[in-house]
Amino acid sequence: MILYHGSKSGIKGDIAPKSRDACDFGQGFYMGDLPDQPKGLIAEFPDNRFYELDCDFAGLKIKTFEEDANDQIDWALFIAYNRGLLEEKYRNLCEKYRAYNENYDVIIGIIADDKMTQALQRFFMGELCDAALIEAMQKVSLGKQYVAKTKEA
Repeated sequence: MILYHGSKSGIKGDIAPKSRDACDFGQGFYMGDLPDQPKGLIAEFPDNRFYELDCDFAGLKIKTFEEDANDQIDWALFIAYNRGLLEEKYRNLCEKYRAYNENYDVIIGIIADDKMTQALQRFFMGELCDAALIEAMQKVSLGKQYVAKTKEA
């Protein structure tokens, strides 16, 4: 499967499952299934690098957030967890999402752009109901992100 990655200044050394803190799916190596989204993220940086990667995830443990309502809400809450937005009083959810980060080699789900991030923030603050969030998610068509969480991926 061909996936795409954009880097502000290029990858130095081996590809590794690391990224800045508070990314959507936690720390990992982020790739997308469409080239335009990663290109757009790096376009303003003079030393940017764009990579096309041939990936084979056979034999790996994969968590895929599907497009049904339950998985989409799970996707939103997983993002909230990774961004530090789930309060500790939601301990059971935190444990569930911590396990996602620890037990899967690859996590796959839709890409959230700035508009989707605004909708997520409104949802987390209780200003947007789950049905409205799902409708907003269905309008976004930036493709899927694939996050390699382990060295095996």
